[in-house]
Amino acid sequence: MKYLPLLLSFCVSSVSAFPVTVTDPDVRSHTITADVLSFSNTGEATFSVPDTSMLGAGSGNTLFLNVSTFQVAACQYERIKINAAGEVTVIGANSDCLAGPDEYDWPLFDDVRPGHWAYTEIASISDVGITSGCGLSIYCPDDTVTRSQMAVFLLRAMYGGDHAPPTASGTIFSDIPSTYWAAAWIEELAASGVTGGCGGGNYCPDDTVTRSQMAIFLLRALHGADYTPTAASGTVFTDVPANYWAAAWIEELAASGVTGGCGGGNYCPEEPVTRAQMAVFLTRNFNL
Repeated sequence: MKYLPLLLSFCVSSVSAFPVTVTDPDVRSHTITADVLSFSNTGEATFSVPDTSMLGAGSGNTLFLNVSTFQVAACQYERIKINAAGEVTVIGANSDCLAGPDEYDWPLFDDVRPGHWAYTEIASISDVGITSGCGLSIYCPDDTVTRSQMAVFLLRAMYGGDHAPPTASGTIFSDIPSTYWAAAWIEELAASGVTGGCGGGNYCPDDTVTRSQMAIFLLRALHGADYTPTAASGTVFTDVPANYWAAAWIEELAASGVTGGCGGGNYCPEEPVTRAQMAVFLTRNFNL
């Protein structure tokens, strides 16, 4: 996966408002001129940008900032922010931000910083358009994944971040009317054979996805509805005996390198899948 850095280069010397160029050449080859509203010697600069719709389009929130009238050093920029007023804030980690140009990577989400155990995988699924997070600049890595959310995650991983499912009919599952927010995604997932629902003609969209269910969803999404895993041995995970209902799927997922379990030789099959775990499952299963 490609990471795009913040590129900052500076010259001249005045702390009053001065122009800054914002470019995103990999996506639209556009250039926006803005003004620096403030700049502190701790590395925080606020820029006023007139057209925020051009910022980072198609590439998460990545910006190339080329500041031409101020000397700034090789400081560690942590993140950028864009508010509703069109102001962009670049926040640095230290006061060494006053000496010269350099390049920096920055996290996409405020609650998933470098060093988070799933940082790389979360960045990967964001980069390919599978997720834009759970709110403004956050990913909610410890929140559990519902069956409705899982449908969106899986189909975007299968067909691409810009995939749009067919219009929902509202006739596939009793608890999924056509007006339900994820109805089209859920019905397409059913049509592809990845899910048959939760029983009784229902889909149970707000139920959380367990790690055992996730094994089946992932392997069917990757290999097709008719895929059958190898018979289970019962020797891979301590808490998954050969007669466990999803044992073959879980062991197959482990054999393919998608999971190593939850620690201590266990798989924790009945534990819910978190959004961070989902990112890891998706990147490994679909080689993102």
